[in-house]
Amino acid sequence: VYGGGEECPYPDALCVPFAEGAEAGSCYYLCEPGERGTDCPFLATCEPIPDDDEGRGVCQAESDPSMILVPPIEQFRSDYVFLTPDDYEHDYLTVLAPSGTSIHFDGTEVTDLEDVGDVDGTSFATGTVEIPADGTHIVTASAPVGLLVYGYDRYVSYGYPAGLDLEEIGFE
Repeated sequence: VYGGGEECPYPDALCVPFAEGAEAGSCYYLCEPGERGTDCPFLATCEPIPDDDEGRGVCQAESDPSMILVPPIEQFRSDYVFLTPDDYEHDYLTVLAPSGTSIHFDGTEVTDLEDVGDVDGTSFATGTVEIPADGTHIVTASAPVGLLVYGYDRYVSYGYPAGLDLEEIGFE
């Protein structure tokens, strides 16, 4: 259910009232049959609502929010061992590395990195790798890199930094 707003944003959809106080763009999952009464507009559908050019829906269920705290560059490492949990359909590894760094994920070189800019005079590149299997993984690099591990499935997600050094750092 897509709730709130004065007008339905989808011209070919049926817009009907919903709950008081619904904010424009808010999503609600109705799990039990029954009557709903209100004087606010809402949209009910049995299919995902296209929200953008990619066809992603407003209320897609195959995902869930998560938040990852990104370690500072000064705490990046050259080697990591990390785990991906069982039973998640999609698992990914995002790499942030100084440009030109040689990186290997489970023995395979990571080559699809795009330059993203400079930090304190060092050019950095990033890329995302789909993790094909659950379990233990190893990343080695010729220079310290940052790694974020994340995944999702229906109504669930996870995300965390793959590790970090714990060196004392400070401001000058």
